[in-house]
Amino acid sequence: MRKRKRKYSPPAGGAVIILAVVIGAGAAALLPLAKPILKNVAVVSVMAARPEQSMELLEKRFYSQLYPPREEEPAKPSPAPQPDLPKETEQQQEEPPQEPQKEPAEVEKEPSPPLEQMEEIPLEYQGPVIEESMSVFQEREGMISYGKGMIRNSSNLPDSEVRSILSQPDGLALSSQGPQVLIVHTHATESFEPFDAAVYDTRHTWRSTDNRENMVAIGDMVAQGIEKWGIEVLHDTTQHDYPSYNGSYERSAETIRRYLEEYPSIKVVLDVHRDAIQREQTLVKPVAEINGEKTAQLMIIAGCDDGTMDMPLWPQNLRFAAGIQNQMETMYPGLTRPVFFCYRKYNMDLTTGSLLIEFGSHGNTLEEVLRTGELAGDAIGQYLAGKIVG
Repeated sequence: MRKRKRKYSPPAGGAVIILAVVIGAGAAALLPLAKPILKNVAVVSVMAARPEQSMELLEKRFYSQLYPPREEEPAKPSPAPQPDLPKETEQQQEEPPQEPQKEPAEVEKEPSPPLEQMEEIPLEYQGPVIEESMSVFQEREGMISYGKGMIRNSSNLPDSEVRSILSQPDGLALSSQGPQVLIVHTHATESFEPFDAAVYDTRHTWRSTDNRENMVAIGDMVAQGIEKWGIEVLHDTTQHDYPSYNGSYERSAETIRRYLEEYPSIKVVLDVHRDAIQREQTLVKPVAEINGEKTAQLMIIAGCDDGTMDMPLWPQNLRFAAGIQNQMETMYPGLTRPVFFCYRKYNMDLTTGSLLIEFGSHGNTLEEVLRTGELAGDAIGQYLAGKIVG
């Protein structure tokens, strides 16, 4: 076992927040084709799921809910639709768009060598990249406000019942002694576009074993932000999805259990991921401008038990998700997409402080997502600092 500040390899114990982070984008405009880039990396990650075989089913079932068209604040006029990208309407959302072109979980691809500079992409391998803000500002059926955040109710529970659950305290209590937060990566090798450009190379796999450019780098930023508030964080850097992608969640669950056993003080486990948003050959990067800089948006996933998952304490996770999202939106408006509340487990049965957080998408750049990790860590740290009881 190798240990260093914020970075630990497998042993452990404690409580868990599975942060799988997803990140967002700005205006939904198809930028003019520019000189692009080629980048290393591999296998497009599906949004975090439990058995890998169920990921495609989740994407098909919830795609139109997860990736609706851009929604503007009431006071702002909607931009005109861009050429060759017909504007989506609420009515059109009832029929999900074509499923994103993602690599099947069974396909294993070796990461590419890192790209030092932009290179010309052959025309036949160029695909468009667009930016969108995936913020939601108004309640509607299936969209529940909580403070300054929003919850996308994709369960069968009526909105009124979800509101009742959210009205109760989250019950989270931290100590000033010992590690309180564990950050892990079920899909550590997920990575990003190498440059901020209008086109991407369709041969990209968005996967890297270099921890300086994959989800481990994002986890470092989140850990640093939380630690500024005097909260001890353990960051496990195990690449649970390499060399084999299949079985990633089973392996990360084993890691989490070891930490909880070794460090019973852990109350929160965050599983940090990135999303993959794609419409046919178009990559969508969720972004917001925060402090004058383009920043990827993130999405928190909170699982719900349909009676088959042995996760009776899921309401605490949901309240925790709503609480930290409200904190993020209070401190950094536009940082988040709505919390995705759905019938999925994602190892959230291991603690009542477990969340998966999707930081950006594969269309975002590493720099955009690193900013998100820094801001999210700061907001989570402030929220948790208010939960220290002794």
